[in-house]
Order: sequence, then C-alpha cells, then structure tokens
Amino acid sequence: MEKLSRFSLFYAFMQLPVTLTLHCFYKRMVVRKHYPIPKDVPVVYCSNHQNAFLDALLIAIVTNTQPASLVRADVFKNPIAKRFLNALKMMPVFRMRDGFNTLSQNDSIFETVRTLLRNNGSIIIFPEGNHGDRKQLRPLKKGVGRITLSTLATSQEMQDVLVLPIGLEYSNHQNFRSSVMVEIGKPISMKTYLNQYNENEAQALRSFNEELKAAISELMLDIRHRSKYNVVHDFIDEHILTTHTSSLDFAFRFDLARKLIKEIDTWPEDQVSKEELLKWWKEHPEWKELVDSPPRWWFKLLTGICVIPWLPLYAIAKNVGEKLTDDTQFVSSLKAVVGMLLFPIFMLSYVFLASCCIQGIEMVGFTGAMLLSFWGSLHFWND
Repeated sequence: MEKLSRFSLFYAFMQLPVTLTLHCFYKRMVVRKHYPIPKDVPVVYCSNHQNAFLDALLIAIVTNTQPASLVRADVFKNPIAKRFLNALKMMPVFRMRDGFNTLSQNDSIFETVRTLLRNNGSIIIFPEGNHGDRKQLRPLKKGVGRITLSTLATSQEMQDVLVLPIGLEYSNHQNFRSSVMVEIGKPISMKTYLNQYNENEAQALRSFNEELKAAISELMLDIRHRSKYNVVHDFIDEHILTTHTSSLDFAFRFDLARKLIKEIDTWPEDQVSKEELLKWWKEHPEWKELVDSPPRWWFKLLTGICVIPWLPLYAIAKNVGEKLTDDTQFVSSLKAVVGMLLFPIFMLSYVFLASCCIQGIEMVGFTGAMLLSFWGSLHFWND
C-alpha cells in the first residue's frame, strides 16, 4: 500500500501526546545516536524486544519518523482497535498460535512491506520474533534479511535498503518513572549481501543475521553466560541499574553495566559467581561515582502533596496495567496508554468543577496550579 509510505496527519497528531506520555512515564529517557537517522531511503528499524509496544513507540518518537510496524495479530480482533492500529500504520503478523490456516495471510502482509520499502518507506521489525524481559538477545529470525533482500532482488530501480540496529534497555520493565536507554547504531547496507543472496540465499541470510546480531548486542546489555544469567543479572540489578537511580545519570550506569558484562564474557563459566563479581566491583573505582545525594524530605513531602488530586488516575492506570494482562511485558505499555487517555479526562473534570466557583484570571491560575501539581506528582514516584 502506497499510503503506508505517505505522511499521515493522524500519525503526526498522535506523536505529540505519545511523546508527552513517554516523558511522563519515564523519569529519564537517554538517547544516543552514533549515526544520523537515514532519510529519503527505505529503512528497517531492528531492535531487541523487551517491552511490548512501548518499544515501537520509543523508536518512532526517537527517530522522528512515521514507520510502519508489524504487530501480533490477536490485538486486531477488536474492530475499534483494528481501525486505530491501522491508522498508526500497524500490520498484523499471524503466528502458529493464531491457527495454522492463518499463516498464509502473512504472504500478503510481507508483500505489503516490500511495496512499502519500494516507496522509500520505513518499518519497525523486531528480529527476535517475540518479546521478553531478560537482558539477553534471543536468536534472530530470518525475516528481516529475507524481506529486504527479496525486495532488492526483484526491484531493479532500488539502490539499497538500510537496516538500522537499535538497542533498548530499561532500568525496570514495569515500573512507572523508571529509566530507558535508546542507542542507535550504524546502518547496515543490504546491497552488500545481494550478490551472495543471488548465489546462495541461505548463506546470505546467515551472514546478515550474524552482523545484525553483533550490532544489536553491542547496543544493549546482553548477558551471554546462559547458565549464570541470574547471578550476573541480580548483581547488575542490585549494584548498578535500579538501586537509587534518582540523582544519577542512567547512561553512566548503563555503560558501567555493559563494561562488566564484556569482561565477564572473557571469564570461564565456573568463575562467574557473586564473590568474583564483588571482587571485580571493588577493583574498579568507577563504582565510587555511584553515590546518591541524601534524600530531601521536604521535596518528598511537597511532591507527596501534589500527588493527592492525581491518586485516582495513578491507581486506575496501575490496576488496569497489572490486571488486564497476564503478559508482564504488556504491563507498562497498558499503564502508559491508560494514563495518556485518563489525564485529559481528569484535567478537564477539575477545570469544569472549578469553573462553577471561579472565572477569569483565577481560572487561569487554577489550571496552571493543577498542571504544576501533576508535574510535582511525577517526581514523587521516581524510583
């Protein structure tokens, strides 16, 4: 469909509230762009997948583009949701669990993706094929290479398709006011694999997947010691990422955790233990910079007062996010969406009630005070 590659007014309109929601939901959003975002060329954004559709929203906002995306087919069952998702250029991908007879529908979806790329469009594809909260890159599927190379091979006028590796990392996948890192790497030119693809398709797909896997792994926290995963993860969680991050730069913590993981990769597996990790910790002075400022009781008290009028909003968003799904990777996504929908309702309700008592400049002052109280309430929840 050509319309997928065209500018969408509705998509652009939705990007503003989504951007504001993400900046409210996350205490700190750190973005690193090692290379400029490609423009006026077909691009496939490829990232590790840890947090349901918040991953796709972050990529769309950070790249400041209107990419299409592939989404699990079961979320399209609701006709209202289907219309909304289609308006945001989302397309269903059918899996075995959706029924064997539905898999053939993927052929038309993938052809739509090829048409999108031929029209210099962009799309988000998560090459792992599923989501999970482990700080570990799962095996990549061959779909990205197969779609991009088959598009190039059958389109004489196309010069190239770029695959942009992206790493996503969260201090906590479910918590409101946690932190997130988005790191964008060097684009991969698919035309470099075209000759190999024409001669040996399987080998070309393997070679590309190896390059993509290495690129994404470099941009995230990828704990490769499978049997010792819990030991390493728990140590990083306790000592680096999620412990007292309120006054520290999350990027520094991320870099320190990544440095530790790279060193651990060189260790024999039987050496990976909590004792050895603590020994490494003491031998590296960087950790001494991880010292928080003392808690400011007056600030906590002030922001606690700001929370009071917004407690119903936070309670509803939390309960809906935690009870509406059994998939823990969808919890934060649901919390963010419910919060985005409820905030204007609450805000308009307070303004309407106040308008019964005050008018004019007092009304402007009240509206400003409510917005200020909401901003203050966000800081109360900082992890």
